[in-house]
Amino acid sequence: VDREISHRLRVSLISGHDLLSADSNGFSDPYVDMFVWTPDRASCKHMWRSETKRKTLDPVWGSDETKSVPLLTEKALMQVVVFDWDETGDDDFLGECLIDLKHYADGKSHRLALHLDQYQSGPTNDAGDRVKGYIIVEVQVTAENRASGVGAGRYGTTGTSFTAGR
Repeated sequence: VDREISHRLRVSLISGHDLLSADSNGFSDPYVDMFVWTPDRASCKHMWRSETKRKTLDPVWGSDETKSVPLLTEKALMQVVVFDWDETGDDDFLGECLIDLKHYADGKSHRLALHLDQYQSGPTNDAGDRVKGYIIVEVQVTAENRASGVGAGRYGTTGTSFTAGR
């Protein structure tokens, strides 16, 4: 499989803003599940979960939430799903966003404001409020140098801004 790797995704979960309140105290305990899929290769997917931030509608994750994963193609999708952690019962859905990574396969770092949405009907908080808020992430998709196995791009700080979702 290593010979099939053509790109590498580096993603940093930075922060969330104006998230839906799902707890009786007026706050949420948000965490993020991130999925990366390659649609034409169903067996190729990655998933990770962020740290849970307690009692906030504006969580900050910062540099501790950075992941790097190999991709078999730049034609991959990243789904960001935000939940409210509950000590008892099921966690509450706070929103989601789907990103087509091929638009960012230029080796540069891109800071994205991902406006949360709800693609399928289902419950959010106990009041049934609509999804709101957004998540800030940085994504970088670099081509792999097949001869040496080292990424051809650099992890730079220059980037562009883009608002995805909705």
